[in-house]
Amino acid sequence: MAIQTVGSLENILGNHSASKWTKSVDFNELGDMDFSLDEFKGLETTESKSFGEFLADSINDVNSLQVQANKAMERLATGETNNIQEVMLAANKAEVAFKTMNQILSWVWVFSGVLLIFLVLLHSPKGDGMGGIAASGSSMFNSA
Repeated sequence: MAIQTVGSLENILGNHSASKWTKSVDFNELGDMDFSLDEFKGLETTESKSFGEFLADSINDVNSLQVQANKAMERLATGETNNIQEVMLAANKAEVAFKTMNQILSWVWVFSGVLLIFLVLLHSPKGDGMGGIAASGSSMFNSA
């Protein structure tokens, strides 16, 4: 059934009621479905990582993907394997992981720079920082 116009789409949607459909569904037919969260129990962590630890782990993961890609290329070059798809997949995984890590690190650098500029302006010793930008320059941000 192809929809020809917007009017026919509105007509089709107008003829169907979600409330009627949900009332007509027989939930007993679903059987004994398990809606517990048991499958996610293994994902719970007892320790929390700092951002630095998370970043270091991520860099190590990217490095391991780079090493795997290099080993796959070496196996292809030495003739140990003829599976070029496996080599290209490993190389592409490593490339995507590296580019993603590079983008994240770039945003961390930008955020750190903006934060540093804000803090320098906020705590200017001469009073010409954020206080100088304020209305009179003497009330809100006084570093003395």
